[in-house]
Amino acid sequence: MIIEGIDAPSVFLIKWRGVDVATCYSVREVEEYKRRSLETNGNLDGITVEYRENTRPCSECGAFVTSTNPEVDFCRNCFYAGVGVSREHDALLASLRALPEVDAAEVWHTGGGCFMLAITLANARLLTCTVALSDPDYREGEWFCDASLPDHGEPWYAFEWESLEAHDAATETGEYEDAAVAHAPLSDSDLLNLCRERGV
Repeated sequence: MIIEGIDAPSVFLIKWRGVDVATCYSVREVEEYKRRSLETNGNLDGITVEYRENTRPCSECGAFVTSTNPEVDFCRNCFYAGVGVSREHDALLASLRALPEVDAAEVWHTGGGCFMLAITLANARLLTCTVALSDPDYREGEWFCDASLPDHGEPWYAFEWESLEAHDAATETGEYEDAAVAHAPLSDSDLLNLCRERGV
């Protein structure tokens, strides 16, 4: 619902037994949520609706910040767009985007709270990058990846794909083993050098 004279939207927070479960921006969305809940559960027990004016607009898009952490200044949609994790790697992203061998460098949300850095090279090759981990009890200490970005100082694990289409096909079939070349562990500098080498 947009309130006259207020630039950022106000919101309706849908709660179930006191826990935020949805954010709606209009009365119509609230009614639709209630209808779906009634169809699914047969009742609306425990569901409450709280109206809030937008006193914490998102620093990226102006929507409502629902996080209770006062240090978070972006909304749920921008979280899923990778804003928080992108900020942690601003310097690297700027360096990647400045390379002539790189067409795009962006954070992709891969599901849940998982993200990866996707780098499209000028020759259409794709690097998908996450944190590189090593455990002496796992495959004799072989490096492996996890579905998150590294903290500063932690290494990267990069999969090199022939193209975005090759990545998408492997994602669809679940057959990654021979579909991409793995590079790990990589520092930020190593990742930049890999882009310079493989992007031509």
